[in-house]
Amino acid sequence: MFQLLIDGVLRPQVTTFPLSDAFDAHRWPEAGETTGKLVLIID
Repeated sequence: MFQLLIDGVLRPQVTTFPLSDAFDAHRWPEAGETTGKLVLIID
């Protein structure tokens, strides 16, 4: 699996939000239109 990442075959989908938007960030996956992971960035 790591080789697929290195080769660019697999591309992780990550969405980032600033910590100040944490409320909206947690509503984002509840909309059901998301794939991937959510990361909160400390501002």
